[in-house]
Amino acid sequence: MKSLYGLEPGPDHYACMVDLLGRAGLLDEATDLIQSSSIEPHSGVWGALLGSSRNHFRLDLANVAAQRLTELDPANATPYVVLSDLYDIMGARKDGNQVRLLKETLRVKKNPGCSWIE
Repeated sequence: MKSLYGLEPGPDHYACMVDLLGRAGLLDEATDLIQSSSIEPHSGVWGALLGSSRNHFRLDLANVAAQRLTELDPANATPYVVLSDLYDIMGARKDGNQVRLLKETLRVKKNPGCSWIE
């Protein structure tokens, strides 16, 4: 990117690439990209990896991404909800319940969804 366009890739470029690779099912490549980046990944990078991990049933990567997201934003309920749902889907209901219990113990609240119609 730098040699072709003279542009230094930023954090959002890496988040887009992780999302792109994840949607294509190339989760190991997405993880390699995160690890090889000289830029500290932000929540968008870890959120993209978490979403793709859920879609491709990769509990190992979902755990890593959820952990990093909770470190960056402890009040964000999304990692807990996605991880507990993935555990349930994978048949590990006990683990899903433990994640939900942890969320409740830490008093992390999920913001209710809303929509606007004019």
